[in-house]
Amino acid sequence: MSAPAFKIQPSSSELTLKASPEAEMVAQKSRRQDTLSAWRVKLPARVREEARARVAKGGGNPNVWEEMLAESEIQFGQYRGKTFRWLLENDVGYTCSIIVSHGRERERESGDPSQTPLMVQKDALTSYA
Repeated sequence: MSAPAFKIQPSSSELTLKASPEAEMVAQKSRRQDTLSAWRVKLPARVREEARARVAKGGGNPNVWEEMLAESEIQFGQYRGKTFRWLLENDVGYTCSIIVSHGRERERESGDPSQTPLMVQKDALTSYA
């Protein structure tokens, strides 16, 4: 249940990296709306709690880490509010760019052990992907 259903190019059998038509529509809607002022970043504990509830509602096991990560809601960017699984199923290329930039952010950290909710979220997305 926790693994995304990746889209494959029929002509080459390669993984599709570009955004799906659904993802394009979500991104366009996000760009048209002033979502920054209307969206508050949830604390990691709240994201986990809501993800576990979605897993349980879907008949899964909310204590399985991968299932909980799959149902975790993205707290940033053009796909805010979508789940990690949705993101991997609909825009692998965007997911890859987040993971690469997050790795660079980690490299630039000055040894401060504290983590912002967005850093925790990106850690979780990296782990799930």
